[in-house]
Amino acid sequence: MKRILKKFNNNFFLRVGLGSMLLYTGYSTVTKPLVREDVWVALPAAVVDFLNFIEFQTALQVLGIVEILLAVGLLLWFLPRRLVFWVSILVALDNFLLLLLFGLSVESAPLLGVLAAAVATALTYRKQW
Repeated sequence: MKRILKKFNNNFFLRVGLGSMLLYTGYSTVTKPLVREDVWVALPAAVVDFLNFIEFQTALQVLGIVEILLAVGLLLWFLPRRLVFWVSILVALDNFLLLLLFGLSVESAPLLGVLAAAVATALTYRKQW
């Protein structure tokens, strides 16, 4: 078991963990976007106006597609480290903006862990190029 674990490092587990989580949430958001009316209350008026223009469900599906693309960027092992760094920055920015928009609640609390993992991945890959 030790020989198997020596082949993998922290970067591998960070990338696979973040990538698989983004793949799952992105797919789930695209196929079954959850539209809750109480979420509208927490959003700023300008954001609500924009979402009314493009429909909230469509905005969620676009977010899901972006998350799937970010997941692919983390899961492809042959990508340059510089690209993994920038994908990690985008994942951190995505989760930070979601926390700003929706606030901290029981539903959004897991975003803190994802944000921390994305920052850790970015810091790890920043040192390597």
